[in-house]
Amino acid sequence: MTKKEHGQAQMKITLEKADFQKEYNSYLKEILKDIQMPGFRRGKVPQSVLERKGGQSFKEDVMNQIAGNTVKTIFEDESFPPEFTPLPFRDPEIDGKLVFDLEKDFVFSVTYDIAPQFGELSIDGFEVEVESAEASDADVQRELNKIRERNAIVIDRDEGEKARKGDVVTVNYGEVDEAGAVKAGTEREGFVFEVGLGRTLYQFDDDVIGLKVGEERVIKRKKDAADGGGPIQLRIKATKIQKRDLPDLDDEFAQDVSEKYKTLADLKKALKEQLNAQIERRLEEKVREELLEKIAGDKEIEIPASLILAETQNRVRDLLQRGVQPGSKDFQVIYASVDAMLRRFYLISELVKQNKIEATDGEIEAEIRAAAKSVGDDEESFLAYVKEHKAAEDEVKAKIVESKLFALLKEKNTIKKGKKATYLDNFFSSPELFDDLAKKQIYCC
Repeated sequence: MTKKEHGQAQMKITLEKADFQKEYNSYLKEILKDIQMPGFRRGKVPQSVLERKGGQSFKEDVMNQIAGNTVKTIFEDESFPPEFTPLPFRDPEIDGKLVFDLEKDFVFSVTYDIAPQFGELSIDGFEVEVESAEASDADVQRELNKIRERNAIVIDRDEGEKARKGDVVTVNYGEVDEAGAVKAGTEREGFVFEVGLGRTLYQFDDDVIGLKVGEERVIKRKKDAADGGGPIQLRIKATKIQKRDLPDLDDEFAQDVSEKYKTLADLKKALKEQLNAQIERRLEEKVREELLEKIAGDKEIEIPASLILAETQNRVRDLLQRGVQPGSKDFQVIYASVDAMLRRFYLISELVKQNKIEATDGEIEAEIRAAAKSVGDDEESFLAYVKEHKAAEDEVKAKIVESKLFALLKEKNTIKKGKKATYLDNFFSSPELFDDLAKKQIYCC
């Protein structure tokens, strides 16, 4: 067996002549039991006749069957090297053309996908520098404004007022021909959207700004390339214009957010604590990623294409089941990050294995009870549920193991505080950063 590029392995197999003949005769015997040909009763067709009638295609079928059974037997052998265990996402492929000769050994090779391979990984002697940060009053105010927006009441604008960015506008629209008549099948009535979010089919957000109720506007657009890409005219008529009436930032507002807040100061304090907790988690994740990068060094972690495809399909299927629209940011993140996430997963798995890290039954139970307590569930019921569902228990175990691994890595390496950073530096340096971080929580083992 040899390792090849792109996460593959090649195995050369020799089935000795006597064993090949035995397998061949056994296979034919099974076929001859039920086969029926003109001039012969069922099960009484001579082997020579079957071979002559079947020709070369029959021999190829037999060879493929014998090769497949031989490979399966080898993989199932307990002494088979675990590092060469095949991944299940693509069947092993026979290399080249099989040669049928019962007077010789049956020799062939197969290529198949395997998990990434690692040598001994050093886990100490590294230095990681990560910035420090804490939430500012401006960060708290920004979060307050978001909550305020979510709690706004939508009310009609006064008669004669024009639509502005951020307004909720209701329109009728449709494509019109050169004579100004609406084309059948393109009209849409009562379409409601928030100006500025860019969620209109023809992207006409900016075009409704300045319209009053009852006014209409004709704009020019181009069809999609799939529809010919030609020019079109679109008539838009505003039928309702509403604005958001923002609540005052006072103690009553804080009480509306949650009964646990008595004053606006209580809400601000809680928000600051939440933001600082987010920063702490983000900085911890940065430490972890830096450590993994240092440990991996220049090692090439090759992920087979079949595994990348399978993981991508799983994630796409999950998004579609949740109603996420294809082409959205969530899909773009998946396509861009699956390979990196799988590299992380296998690197962590290897580090866990090499450092013999395990989760004890007591640790698993404690973690489950803590999770139940955090969401207000009955501990005994929650514990029983997780124990009955292996996937859920495995997830708890993986979380514990990964946590123990990174505790060990931090203990064995130097973590230095770098420059002072801000909440925005940690969460909004790119629009996808926080979403991507959430998706990177793939656990091992």
